[in-house]
Amino acid sequence: MKDLLRRTVFAALLSLPGIASADGHIDVSLTLSNPHDPGALVILKLTNTGDAPVSIMSWDTPFPASGGRLPGAIFKVTDMAGKEVAYRGSWVYVGRLGMDSFRHVLPGEVITKEVNLAPEYRFEANKAYEVRYEIDLTREPDVAVVSSAERAGFVKPSQSRAVSNAVTVFFAESVAGTKVSLSEDELKCSMPQQAAIASARLEATRRIFAAEQFMRDRYVPYIEAGHLRYRFNPHPRYVRWFGVHDDAEPEFGSSEWGVNDNARVYETVIATGKRVGAGAPTIHCGCPGFEPNVAAHAEAESTYTMYFCKKFFELPLFDAYASQTGAIAHEYTHYNAFYPGTGDYLYGHPAVEKLARERRSVAVRNADNFEFFITDTTPYQE
Repeated sequence: MKDLLRRTVFAALLSLPGIASADGHIDVSLTLSNPHDPGALVILKLTNTGDAPVSIMSWDTPFPASGGRLPGAIFKVTDMAGKEVAYRGSWVYVGRLGMDSFRHVLPGEVITKEVNLAPEYRFEANKAYEVRYEIDLTREPDVAVVSSAERAGFVKPSQSRAVSNAVTVFFAESVAGTKVSLSEDELKCSMPQQAAIASARLEATRRIFAAEQFMRDRYVPYIEAGHLRYRFNPHPRYVRWFGVHDDAEPEFGSSEWGVNDNARVYETVIATGKRVGAGAPTIHCGCPGFEPNVAAHAEAESTYTMYFCKKFFELPLFDAYASQTGAIAHEYTHYNAFYPGTGDYLYGHPAVEKLARERRSVAVRNADNFEFFITDTTPYQE
């Protein structure tokens, strides 16, 4: 009933004379639940202070149901030296962004939620940390899956992002954070589900190993003045998903090589291959407490634990941009084993292709870029 009322009010607002010139504006703020107690309980408040609705991507917020956890590393957490704190929580996979991944925030509407960050980030006892929240307001539905009629209900804000104030959280002798756990009976996979996952994993493994070989072929060894050197071999597939290789960055195999943009691409693909080769993942089926548009989710610091939701089994086995194969490849890139895992900074192939062209440093850290690179079947003219 509340959702129906929201849509009715939203439609009425859009029909008002002069609404085209109106503009929504999102403000975000953070406060501590209890400033005097150690821990990482924070309250996020999101307010539309403008005079028109604003469409926001739900998965950039803690508001949608995600099993009592964050959907991804949506908060920026740093230590007192300014070093980013690793995210160790869950990453949800929703595939292509339909209208069900967006929420309309009406003028004057205020949304709040208390969030416990303790189980989500790699905090240490007897330390303080700074927390901020930032939401990207340039997200849009995928035109490949959203009709023009459905898209008429989407409001693209003029505002590109909203950034909160910073709050400081601290921990005493321990970091207390309760993880949501479910019984094995709730998470069992049926035989048909196990078969579907096995088929998708086999196909994902084949394509990940092929992508690994592709990356090895990019760095061609040669001898110069008695020293082994490497020359990068360009390819349009690499450029499409990761931007133009920067020859000014540290050379492959050098002591400076490691977390620069070129290294991010190579090492992420190689690490993904190692994760796949380490053995079968721990699989669970069913995602109680999650929104129905979630296909899968994984714990970044687990030993390859994956949860497969109802939507996963509705996806095709293989498709270049949204499939069971792609979902598994996507989740494998998130794990922190062997090399830092990817994040979900942007979704959808048109958006991430643009990301590779315009913000390479983000593209080489974004899971969708690696998923589409791995599942790419385009017959490029080399």
